[in-house]
Amino acid sequence: MQILIVGQGISGTNLAAEALRRGISTRIIDQPKKDTPSKTAAGMFNPVTFRVPTLSKNAREYFSVLNQFYTNMENETGTRFYQPMPYTRLFSSPEEQNNWIHKCAQGAFREFASDEIHQYSTPISAPLGGAEVFSAGFVESRKMLAGFKEKLLKDNLLTEECFNFDRLEIHENKVCYQTQKEILEADYIIFADGPQVMRNPLFNFLPFRPVKGEVLTLKIKDFVPERILSKGMFLIPKGNDLFYAGSTYSHKSLNTNPTDDDKQKILQTIEKFIKRPIEIIEHRAGIRPATKDRNALIGKHPEHQRVALFNGMGSKAVSMTPLLASVLLNHLEFGTVIDKTVDLNRFVKS
Repeated sequence: MQILIVGQGISGTNLAAEALRRGISTRIIDQPKKDTPSKTAAGMFNPVTFRVPTLSKNAREYFSVLNQFYTNMENETGTRFYQPMPYTRLFSSPEEQNNWIHKCAQGAFREFASDEIHQYSTPISAPLGGAEVFSAGFVESRKMLAGFKEKLLKDNLLTEECFNFDRLEIHENKVCYQTQKEILEADYIIFADGPQVMRNPLFNFLPFRPVKGEVLTLKIKDFVPERILSKGMFLIPKGNDLFYAGSTYSHKSLNTNPTDDDKQKILQTIEKFIKRPIEIIEHRAGIRPATKDRNALIGKHPEHQRVALFNGMGSKAVSMTPLLASVLLNHLEFGTVIDKTVDLNRFVKS
């Protein structure tokens, strides 16, 4: 099988990595940009939603493959970017603490979270303590994407240019695409183009609901928690006194311009539970390709069976795409059924 992937963000990269491991002939087209949602993302993976303690959908399936998937990619690229790490939820109220303990009494939730309450002292301000989440951590997305890009270029598998729909030909048994230098042929073309999908004429019928998110890189001296902390916002230790902090969610002003309002929102929330001088090193914003029902959108186009989509993961691309890459490739190679919760055809009228 031969595939052509459009987009080398987190989704496109992980899809290509899985395809290449299977021996599938793979080419990627990607327009090089300094700032993309995948490069902006903090890259955190975490099986629990905190506002109302809830286990992410299909957490057991998604998180069972992460370690092997990213370890393989590190070995393949010679780049270290995968950081499993303890994750502590700091409680803001007795009610929140009680809800957590109650949830931990349930079987599935208990696999990924502890009901043991730990106490913390200065510089962490958390009078009600916190509890640990298992199977969490983060992927340094910029390192991962750069390492995989280097591998693709070395193997002549990446074309760096803006995708032009006028150059795409869709046939019954193949697709053809005219790059600036050559004609590419494949059995399938797969769009893993993140928020660019909003301008994709083949998939403009799907109910995408993009979300803007902002993240800070902070410097906090003499603070080495060796764990991710969360209390309204997350704080991810990167080493050398540097931390990722965030993140915000907004359906308004869908651009990549960082805002002072969100910067202050993140900073003020972090300052409530970390009592140390904080310096802002970097402020980034990106658009997440989220969907109306908050589930991914993958599968074949309802009319063009040689065209597929791999998109809609929102802020969970790091945790979802290793498994979903296999799901989509199995569908294309072997005709296996895609679960209806992520199959794009759930929005196609019969």
